[in-house]
Amino acid sequence: MPLLQLDQIEWLYRRKTDEVTALCIVLWRLSWPSRWGSACELFHHEVGWLSAIWIRVIKYLTGRYRSKLAWDERLTVTQIQVFVSLLEDRGCAPGIWGFIDGTFIETARPGDGQVHDQQELYNGHHHAHGVVFQGVVTPDGLISSLAGPYEGRANDMQILLESGLPDRLENLLGHLPLEDRPHLFGDRGYMAGRFWGITASFKKDRNKELSLTEKRANLYMSTYRVSVEHGFGWVQSNFPYIGARKMIRTGLTPVGSMYLVACLLANCLTCLRMNQISLYYRVLPPLLEDYLELGGDEVDEEDV
Repeated sequence: MPLLQLDQIEWLYRRKTDEVTALCIVLWRLSWPSRWGSACELFHHEVGWLSAIWIRVIKYLTGRYRSKLAWDERLTVTQIQVFVSLLEDRGCAPGIWGFIDGTFIETARPGDGQVHDQQELYNGHHHAHGVVFQGVVTPDGLISSLAGPYEGRANDMQILLESGLPDRLENLLGHLPLEDRPHLFGDRGYMAGRFWGITASFKKDRNKELSLTEKRANLYMSTYRVSVEHGFGWVQSNFPYIGARKMIRTGLTPVGSMYLVACLLANCLTCLRMNQISLYYRVLPPLLEDYLELGGDEVDEEDV
């Protein structure tokens, strides 16, 4: 509780509570797709009060940790090179330090007069409406970089460029020789290249099929790239509310803040317990104190 500093929240309209109850309300909301009415007896408050506390806390946590979620300050050149060595020891291709992919959060179909049009949120691959986040998962099991939300129709390369991640990687690793520069690994949705700082799976050309070697390389690297899917799955398995599409409406539900906070809390769980990724790569995540104390921002109450 002292690390999250929920005692600094400035409550509005006389709806306030202690920091333990505030966090419990957030955890209750994210833990299962239930109606607010089922929490009234548990917390001894009416629906309006519970909803106001929930909104206030996740907005506060988003404002405090958004920059940390966008890029974990632990990712220095030295730490990235350590990740490269650890992945190579586990048989991964040389020069890879993490895995990048997007995740689609399905929402209810927007109605007339809402913030977004249906075309903006419709994702043709998933045949559903929603928003997209881009995440980078490192061998310690943490989602070390998270960008979003973006409209559901956005593709991987569009999100990558808008996120500013290539520029950040260039500023951090650009001084290294090209042959020694670490890369992220992504699926066929990404374009491989030194300008993006990404190595991607081989994808066939219109006039040329993949060779047997390229197919085998894709199959081999897929066993490592699945780590990013496990990272997103870790978030949703601990906080199933983010998968309750019928209860999530853009413009009415704080979808972006909700998912950012869920990722923050999932990273906290990883620091405390480890997860499937860190156990597979045999990498200890940072201590919870080190993870939360490094990178918390001052919150502008006007933004909240």
